[in-house]
Parts: sequence; structure tokens; C-alpha cells
Amino acid sequence: MTIHPPTLFLGFASTSIPFCYAVAGLWKKEHKAWLKPALPWALFSGSILGTGILMGSAWAYEALSFGGYWAWDPVENTSLVPWLVLLAGIHTNLVAKNTNHSVRTTYIFYLLSFIMVLYSTFLTRSGVLGETSVHAFTEMGLEWQLLIFISTFILLPLVLMIRRYKQIPSPEKEEATASKEFWMFIGSLVFLFSGLLITGSTSLPVFNQIVQYFDPIYEGRVITDPVEHFNKYQLWIAVFIGLLSGVTQFLRYRGTNWKSNRKKFAIHTLVSFIVAALFTYLTTLWISTRTFPYLVLLFSGIFTIVANIDYLITFLKGNLKLGGSTLSHIGFGLMIVGIVASGLNKQHISSNPWAMEGMIEGADEDIAQKNIMLFKGNTMVMSGYEVTYVKDTVENRTRTYTVNYKKRDGSGQVTEEFNLTPDILYDKTFTKVEVYNPSTKHYFGRDIFTSIRALPQIEIDAEFRKNREDSLSFKPYSIPLKQNFSFVDTIPIRDRDTFSLRKFNMQIDDIVKGASHPDYIPEEGDVAIGARMRIQMSGDDSIYTALPVMVLRGQLLYTYPVQIHQISSKIRLHQDVLDLVLTPEEDLEYQEYKLKQGERFALGDINFQFGGFNTKPTHPNYTAEEGDLAVGAMINVQLPAGEVAQAQPVYLIRENRPYNIKDELTANGLHFRLTNIDPKEETVTLLVAQKEKLAFNVPVEIATDSFRYDFLVLEAIEFPGINLFWLGSILMMFGLGFSMWYRLRMRNA
Repeated sequence: MTIHPPTLFLGFASTSIPFCYAVAGLWKKEHKAWLKPALPWALFSGSILGTGILMGSAWAYEALSFGGYWAWDPVENTSLVPWLVLLAGIHTNLVAKNTNHSVRTTYIFYLLSFIMVLYSTFLTRSGVLGETSVHAFTEMGLEWQLLIFISTFILLPLVLMIRRYKQIPSPEKEEATASKEFWMFIGSLVFLFSGLLITGSTSLPVFNQIVQYFDPIYEGRVITDPVEHFNKYQLWIAVFIGLLSGVTQFLRYRGTNWKSNRKKFAIHTLVSFIVAALFTYLTTLWISTRTFPYLVLLFSGIFTIVANIDYLITFLKGNLKLGGSTLSHIGFGLMIVGIVASGLNKQHISSNPWAMEGMIEGADEDIAQKNIMLFKGNTMVMSGYEVTYVKDTVENRTRTYTVNYKKRDGSGQVTEEFNLTPDILYDKTFTKVEVYNPSTKHYFGRDIFTSIRALPQIEIDAEFRKNREDSLSFKPYSIPLKQNFSFVDTIPIRDRDTFSLRKFNMQIDDIVKGASHPDYIPEEGDVAIGARMRIQMSGDDSIYTALPVMVLRGQLLYTYPVQIHQISSKIRLHQDVLDLVLTPEEDLEYQEYKLKQGERFALGDINFQFGGFNTKPTHPNYTAEEGDLAVGAMINVQLPAGEVAQAQPVYLIRENRPYNIKDELTANGLHFRLTNIDPKEETVTLLVAQKEKLAFNVPVEIATDSFRYDFLVLEAIEFPGINLFWLGSILMMFGLGFSMWYRLRMRNA
């Protein structure tokens, strides 16, 4: 995304240079002189603009959820059309440079390529494509400025063209049918025809708005399936261009010595045809062409490759300096083969119809067969892979999902394992998802493309999440500390007038001071209380743990519940837990003990021992700062029931001021403060208070209707032979750039 826009913009901007040469030729009446300097710039523009489009395809494939590299999106189309017209101009420029033919056509193509850039700017910046394109700009109030801008650059060359038309060289005798320039001219017209078809369909929103201005009840024409619509026509154009770029390489300009070269042309064409047919058959053993038109398309691509390789070897004798166009044609053929392989033969491997039946609510059969629902921690089998939604992590506004793939052989051994990490990007308010980004596993001969197709609404809509939370039926329970507790709950069965009974067993093991929670970000002065719990449901051998947290921050109270997806339940602490856990200091009667290391003392039936110092203490209410001098006193506690516990009050000197940080054994009602350290006598002064032992019940609230939302709907597509598309596209752009370099070098030689 970083380099795609400036590269594309450079390609767009550079079309202005052949445009300016054409205007200058018309203005100065030098209708041949401008062709030579314009050609390298046209080649530069063609290679850069094509590279920018290719980068956009790579971006769409790697970073967007298109499910491919091209979707005939209107914005894609408006960048492709100027490039097609520019290619037409390059070919007629070559004809005009070697003959006096096609000078007028070259004028038109170069002028039109820049005008189409301006028109594409109008389409994307005016907002007219806002409802038909996934990445067009919304209305920016530039409509009339853009129309005036386009009109200016149409009228200026149009007036010059009309005035100079008869003066432009145009031989009375047409090119010979057997000449190279004749078929290059025909190919250029096909490029133009392709661009006009794409422009016409892409401009339907403009047409609709114009008609609706005069007829408000006009509903407008809409292309419902752009891929099918454009492929239907562009397929045959690609076939024609492929065959033409193979055959014309064997022809000569002006049809020179056609009679003596006719046999040689026929032999090379026929051999290339036979070899291409053989390779086409072998390729169909690897990929399917399904219908006759796609078989013809595959053949045309392979024929282009074979014929141009033949030309490179037998005619150019391997001289790559002269082979820029040949390399581009070979690249075009490879690209066509890659399109048939990866586009027509892509396979949704995210398919498990038996397991997915009825799982994706509201989805039609096609969606259910192309996607699978993955619950966190559970494994789903699809197309020979074991797929597991492992985890998800949030950093800034990006939530990244880790999906593990495993493949096993017949003996059950894992033969391949890898992780893919599709992600989503939330908007700045975390109220909706802006972008779904895929993740791809690359192989030499194929790719596995993985994208998130859907998430639970609670994960992507903050308002829905709030309403869902408010609608949960939380029921209060008072659970004895460290004792087993059971209750039975009724669960309504969806779409039925019945309900099911579920029995829950749970136990609170401990009350945790300074507790942590994934959604809780601690701040200084916070009092965080958590209850460490174990939960089990009858009929399920699994034991689930939870640590719901409540935080007191000044006068504000925050609750952080815990969702246990496996049993569709959510647990939170009731605010009354603070009154039971937090004991006001004025209610405590401390007793003072002066102790040396190892000394013991008793308080009632509880025995204590000062075990020593900890020079690097950890405490939920203490965060170390530079310059602190902090020491913890390790107090070993022997409880009446034989249990052993440990407390660690902290003595702190910060900025020459002493502080003591209390520690508690909440369940036993014990409070500790370290108030003094005497280095000379090697003693500490310890304050200990015991409030009545807290055999209290912990107030919690449990909602058993919090249905699980730890799932995602995954789409996984296998693209066979996709690297042929990338290789062919890159080779095509390289050929254009190489031709530019060679012509500049020859001009400066």
C-alpha cells in the first residue's frame, strides 16, 4: 500500500508526456519528428503504469479480502483503460516510425490515454462510484472543477486535430495484409475496443445520474456480476491478442519479400501451433478449463509463449537487446496461463458441509459450502487439513487471529504444519471493523489464501455489545469461600417452548488483591479485587477457571467479568465484595512486634515467624521507581488447620520519605505492616492485626445465557499456478522497461 499509490500516480502523470509530444506535433505541424522522442516516454509510462496496476493487484491479493488479485472493480478498471490505450499507441508508434502509416492513429491514442487518466480521476474523485466501488472516494465537491479540467484537455487537442487532420501524413495505399504493421494496427484497434467496452460498463453510474436528472423515476442499469460481465467479452479479446502477438512476430514490416518468406512463416506458425496444442493438452492434465472458451484462452496463452520463444531463438538468435517486445509477449502468455490456472481453478478448501450444516446462521448454501466456522481451541477438518483457531491478540486497532494448519499422512503423522494470521482493523472508536486483511501461505506452485469472512456481531459492533451485555440475565449467588457450591439453571431452547436444566458446581479458591484482567489497565491508586474460581458443569469432565475482577478507582467502580465460552456463561463480582474484603484501617487494632530474623510469635492460635528480608519485593500496590529503597519482610504464617501461608509487607523510602505498604491474608482476616527497620540491632518493627476470621460468602453474579462468541467464519482458497500470473506480469512490465532503455541508449549512441 505504501508504494502502490505513488507508483500508480507516476504512471498516470507520465502519460502527460506523450500527450504533450502529440500536442506539440500538431501545433508545430511536425507530424513525424515527435514520434521518436515520444516512444521512450510512452514505454516508460506503460511500464510504470503497468507496474502500479500490478502492485495494486498484489495489494488486493495480499492485504484485502477480494479473494484474488482482480475483481473488475470500477477503480481497477479506470487504471487499466489508460494503460490499454497507451499500449495501442506504442504499437502504432512503432508502425508510424517505420512507415508513414498510423500517424493519425498514434496521435489519437496518445491524446486519449491522458484524457482517460483525467476521466478516471473524475470517476474516483467525484463520488459517482461511491456505491459501486470498494475504494472510490466519496463526494468531495470537485465535480464541476474536474469536468472543466477534462473539457479543457479534450478541446485543445480536438481543435488542433481537426485543423491539422488533412496535413497529417497518410499514404493512399493501405498496408499489405501480410505486413507486420497491418496486424499491429489491428491489434491496437482491439486494445482500444477493449478499453471502450470497459469504460462503457464502468461509466454506467454516470449514465444513470444523467438520465435520472431528466427522468427522476429512472431506476438505472446495474451490473450485478462484474466478473462474469467483463470476462464474457474480455476473454475473446485476450484470445485474439494472444494469437496475434504470436503470429505477427514472424511477419516483416511492409510485408518485405513475402513470397520468399511465406513458407518460413507458415512452417514456424504451424510448428508453434502444434507445440502449443501439445502443451495445452498436457496443461489440462494439471488444471481444468471447464468450457471451450477457456480452453481456447489457455491455448492462445501457450501459443504466445511458444511462438515468441521460437522467434527469440531462431530470428533474434538469442539477442535480448532486441527482444524487449518478445519478452513482453512471453510475459503476456504466462499471465494468461496463470489467470486460467489460478482464477478458473481456484478451490475453496474451507469446506466441510457435513460439519457446517446449519452452523452459519442466515447463510445460504453457497456461503456455507465455501466457509467454515472455527471456535477457539477446537479443531475442524477441511479438505485434508486440520484447522484450529488458536488465539487472537490486539495491538493498537488491529486484532490478529492465529489459525493453525496441520496435514497428516495415512499413519497419522504430521507432514506439514504452519500458522496463518489474518487480521481485522477497527476504526478509531472501536465501534466497527474497517478492513479485513487476509494471510497467505506461499508455495512454488500454489498459494493458500485465508481470510476472515465474518465475526460475531458482538466483536465488531460496540453498540450491539453493550445491548447484548445489558440483556444478559445475571442471577446473584452467595458462594462460601473454599467450599463447593452447586446450583441448577434453566436454559430456554431456541425456537421451542421448552427448556433444559443444567447443574453447575463451583468453588472460590482465593480472593486476589491486585488482580489482573485482560481488559484492565492498572493505574496508580487502584484497588483491584479478584476471585479465583473453578467451575464445572454436569456431564462435562472439564474444569474451567475464571478470575472476575472488580476495581475501585477513587469514587468509581469498574467490573471486569469473565466469559466461559464452553458453558455459555459469564461471571462477575458484585460490588458488595468490596465491603467484605476491604477493612477500614480505623477498625483494626494492630499489635506491635519487634523481631530479629528467625524469631517467632503467636497471635491467638496462629503462629508467625519473621523469615528474613526481600530486597526486591513484589506487591500489587507497589510499582518500583528509580531511586526507591524498598524492603519486604517475609512473614511465614502457620494456620490452625495446618495450612501455611506467607505475607510480605513492604517498607519503602522514596524521595527521603518513608512509606509502609500493607499486606493481607484476606481469607484469614490478617493485616501486616512493616513500620521500621533497625540496622544496628538487626530488628524490624511489625504491626499485626487480626479481624474476625472471614468465613464470608463471596457475592457473585452469573449469567448462563451468555452464548459463546469466540468463533470466526473462515474462508480458505487454494490458488494453483498463481505464480505464473505474477511472473508473466512482471516479465511483461520488464519487457516494456527494457525496450525503453534500449531505445534511449540507441538514441544517445
